[in-house]
Amino acid sequence: MERASVKIWNWIEGLSTDKQKHLLQWQLQAREQIHSFKDVRLGDHLVRKDSFLGLVPYEHHFICVGFNGEGKPLIVHYYNTPWKATAQLIPSISGCGSPIEQLAAVQEMCIEEYVGEAKLQTEGNEVARVVWPEELLRYPPEERAKRARERARKKEKWYDLEKNNCETLIMWCFSDLQISLQVTTAVRYLREVTGSGYNSLRQSLQQVPKVVVEQFGDDIILAVMRLMRAKPVAAALPKGIGVWGGAVVAIFAEAFLAYREIKSAKQKWKEGIVIKTRKEFIKEVIDSVLSAPFRAGGSIGGMMVGQLLIPIPVLGGIIGAVLGYLSGHCTSKLLTEFGLTEFLAEHIDNWLPPDKPADKLD
Repeated sequence: MERASVKIWNWIEGLSTDKQKHLLQWQLQAREQIHSFKDVRLGDHLVRKDSFLGLVPYEHHFICVGFNGEGKPLIVHYYNTPWKATAQLIPSISGCGSPIEQLAAVQEMCIEEYVGEAKLQTEGNEVARVVWPEELLRYPPEERAKRARERARKKEKWYDLEKNNCETLIMWCFSDLQISLQVTTAVRYLREVTGSGYNSLRQSLQQVPKVVVEQFGDDIILAVMRLMRAKPVAAALPKGIGVWGGAVVAIFAEAFLAYREIKSAKQKWKEGIVIKTRKEFIKEVIDSVLSAPFRAGGSIGGMMVGQLLIPIPVLGGIIGAVLGYLSGHCTSKLLTEFGLTEFLAEHIDNWLPPDKPADKLD
């Protein structure tokens, strides 16, 4: 049977993202305090107050999807413990493991694993239910719980502080909108600062093999030749082969990163969670394809300039490579800010044949 909210949501979906956020922020201000687990109902949109380093306040969002044998609520949310998130940084930064978006995952657990009943109203960390107006309830409680459990079953790990956080998960369960009402300018700034710091550290480590190849490439090749008992080839080797070797390593590294980004984007489109349309997928592909040469070029140029300006073996190349990489990254981002990738994605999408499901693209 068609719910009364269908017409309302058809209208809301036609609004711009900013207007959707403004409308929902106005409608979803009411809160009901949760004093015990018995106050929680199936399909409830729950929030818990918190703050980042005591400076940026926010609400952590989760949803009740059922109850265990003891009658305690089961919840689904984008979550990770501080210890596990820190441990995940090691393979993520080194580049041999998961990307930073995998620092959290959609999980189902007993609410007691997240917050004890005695701490539901701890000052500064109070738990409350978001009161949704009846006319905005797009799905019944059972359907909301089912949608949340489907995301948890897939062990989704596409966390993004701005685009796919704990709130966007719950908003999707309730409304099918990939939207976060608490993403403000301050949150975007925090995301950029933490992201830049993370990328700087990651790139510092990843530039080491490139710089070593550039700095000692000639010596490495000669040593390998001697081990293979090959005839001396020093005279036959072109000068500066190490520089070329470092450049090749940089290009292959960025090409592989672009491949991973495109593969991840295709999976997101296939799931219809973070990327819902072909145009959005095309834009992600364009962003990755454009970013790779800018990052590689910046990294290579930075290595060379760093070695000249900072006469310390390896260190000068690393510093230059990191700064060059970040410069190339920022340059590619400017193209996105000015709408170039959006423009190209729209025209390519219009030029291609009618859309078809992402799982048919192979």
